[in-house]
Amino acid sequence: MRLFAETANAIAATTSKLKKISVLSDYLRTLNEDDLRAACVFFTGRPFPLTDARTLNVGWSALMEVVQQISNASDEDIHQIYLERGDLGEMAERLLPADASLPGLSPAQVQNKFAELVEISGAAKLPVLTDLFRSLTAAEAKYVIKIITGDLRIGLKENTVAEAIAKAFS
Repeated sequence: MRLFAETANAIAATTSKLKKISVLSDYLRTLNEDDLRAACVFFTGRPFPLTDARTLNVGWSALMEVVQQISNASDEDIHQIYLERGDLGEMAERLLPADASLPGLSPAQVQNKFAELVEISGAAKLPVLTDLFRSLTAAEAKYVIKIITGDLRIGLKENTVAEAIAKAFS
């Protein structure tokens, strides 16, 4: 997910549709088949394909609880940073450790964790979420939260992702 996060940052940093397509297609060419499928879905801002009816049922409060538990941030810190950023993913990026030494998860591994979350209800999701976020750097966690909440906000539309796939694989 490290390269996914770097790619998402690069896409968000440009307003040029052609540049977005170029950056995304370059990234997609580096992936194996399973990671390619997952990453393409993630870049549409969803955890699963549109044709897949599964939902994560992970709420804002569960995500906040996990971020607070891992970061040891106070309620006041969380409140203040959220007010400044207005985005749960960006708040998590600011609070969570930016530990680059983590082995990291691939997009397919994150999607497998999402599939695991679908099968769990209520408070039993918290240990799985905590395990997931402990395996991610702050930048990766930012985008995983954005995917969970369905609010990627990097300036991509589904047709742009389709164009990047077409460019990547001729």
